[in-house]
Amino acid sequence: MILAAGPLAPPWAVFPMALVTMIVIASHLSSLARADMPASRRRIRKANGWLMMFLVIALACAFGLSSSPRMFVMLWMMVAGLTGLVLILAWMDAVNSLRLHRRDRVLLQRHMRSLVAARIPSADDRNSGRPQRPDEEPGADDQPAR
Repeated sequence: MILAAGPLAPPWAVFPMALVTMIVIASHLSSLARADMPASRRRIRKANGWLMMFLVIALACAFGLSSSPRMFVMLWMMVAGLTGLVLILAWMDAVNSLRLHRRDRVLLQRHMRSLVAARIPSADDRNSGRPQRPDEEPGADDQPAR
């Protein structure tokens, strides 16, 4: 039986790679605290980061430690479950980003409507629709001809 032969990969190769991956994920998690982002996005990404750390541990054990068939099946079921949870959280992050974008777009539209309502004159309004010549003073066309 192939499972009785031992782990899929040597532990001396699996665990250093897992350690490097854990350090990268941990640094990402610590950078989330300093990032300027909405709280909902930060919470989702923080939860996803923690799940990925557990997933790395489960993968390292599945590749480097699974010596019995029972342990092999349990570890790979855990890997499959954690991968599914990571994908669900990634989907939630994408949907949340769409929600935040829609909210920002609505706020921008409201702001633009308030500017139009206040009727802030534009450059075209000041120049009666014609471009200003470089030698002409602003508003020179508003004065009556003598």
